[in-house]
Amino acid sequence: AILSLMEATSAVSLVVLSRDQYKLVENFLEGKEVYKVDADEVLKDAKLNFVKGIVEKYSGCSGEASSRLAQSIVREFSDNYAVVAVLAADWLAKGECRVEEVVNAIRQSEKKVEDFVLSYMWFGLLGDS
Repeated sequence: AILSLMEATSAVSLVVLSRDQYKLVENFLEGKEVYKVDADEVLKDAKLNFVKGIVEKYSGCSGEASSRLAQSIVREFSDNYAVVAVLAADWLAKGECRVEEVVNAIRQSEKKVEDFVLSYMWFGLLGDS
């Protein structure tokens, strides 16, 4: 009776993956019934407001500086943007809310969080130019 009940029912799973994680398992999902939802499409302005909130909280900067930095982060990073936001906010705070250097580092990282982390360590922490 249990076996026939298991055969009659189907299981549904919800799995949340970043784009990088999805790329790793994409080939295993071939032939399976998978419904993908792009969180960026669903969240839209909420993502920008979330990142701006992180920047303001961790940097103490508000207004144009936090808005510009949040827009830059959201535009350049689809994954790991919260990590970038915290590090960028710390860098912004150390730079007394001067946003240009941080925005340039985000742009130069070419959407690679590892490159931004290296820039943060070199310029944001060590203050080297």
